[in-house]
Amino acid sequence: MFYLARLTNNNRGYKEPSGPNYKSDNATSSRTAFEATYGFGIEEWFRNERHSYEGYQYAYIEGLGPEQNLEIPILLYTLRFAENGKGSAKKLVVGVLREWQHISQWEAELPAEVVAEWYEQMKSELGDLLESVAPDKRPLAMKQLLYHSQYPNKPKPLFNVRFKPEQLDYRVSKIIDASSFGKNNSFAIELKTVESYDAKTQKILTDLGLE
Repeated sequence: MFYLARLTNNNRGYKEPSGPNYKSDNATSSRTAFEATYGFGIEEWFRNERHSYEGYQYAYIEGLGPEQNLEIPILLYTLRFAENGKGSAKKLVVGVLREWQHISQWEAELPAEVVAEWYEQMKSELGDLLESVAPDKRPLAMKQLLYHSQYPNKPKPLFNVRFKPEQLDYRVSKIIDASSFGKNNSFAIELKTVESYDAKTQKILTDLGLE
């Protein structure tokens, strides 16, 4: 078994935000994606080396909660749309997170001043980028980033998962072609089995070491 988790699309190795290009642009849909409204996702810093503290990489996965089993790996994938965000999207594997810890396990171990420093850097990177490529999205995006920075007074943090860097098998170039790969292509966490997919997708998943 494995968990399936969607990350927002990123064209800079998940080290810094890359702007709204190639993300969903379904802002008029009844199921509006965060990335469509704000032009970014908290996951875009998933592999940012600055967000490392005492041997752990700190990151964010939407929908991840304490109810998930820490012994089950997470298959991370993304949807890459056309540059304007329209039409259908390619499903791409981002990587496999083999061992990980939820924020409920380590929250007290990450100093608030470290998170505050990381937030200031994230704010600068996101603000400068959106000012250049999508100024209309910048005000709301900055409010959302601030909202996440105010955890635990707000429900969602900037970081909700940590892992040793060697536990992330990063393979962002691998294309998955399977319509049932994610339920409605949402950002909800799903528990899956390799056997639930067609033969072609099963081969891709087993090559990733999933079973």
